[in-house]
Amino acid sequence: MNRCGPYLISDIVESGRIGNLYVGDDQEDICQEIKGFVLNPMRTSKKSKIFLDNYENIMLSLENKKIIGMQINFENTNAKSVVLNDLFSEFSSIDNWINFAEKCDWICEKNSSIYVFRKNNVFIYVNDQGMLHLISVY
Repeated sequence: MNRCGPYLISDIVESGRIGNLYVGDDQEDICQEIKGFVLNPMRTSKKSKIFLDNYENIMLSLENKKIIGMQINFENTNAKSVVLNDLFSEFSSIDNWINFAEKCDWICEKNSSIYVFRKNNVFIYVNDQGMLHLISVY
């Protein structure tokens, strides 16, 4: 199925995948999932075996042509590949996130002004005002 989003955050958080993409999938699977994606992985450094590729606000980490990590960055407000669904769009403070984490058994840690919520292979990064910044899937 070819898609290019929008992907719902609740689906990503619940399933640990973006659409049909899982950590461990082949890099060619990205083109199958995201319509218009042009595979162009860039090596992170000369000696690194890890490559990065991105589409709008989705960044994919690749090693041996397999997905090893996926991140969604919410700093780019123009990106349309991932959207907030009703549940998270109603979160107006860090207290909403903390209550969600407690209710749904997420681990919560605070690093300076960033809260990190973790469950299974999904990490959610939220600032102390309750704004979502990043979701990582490893």
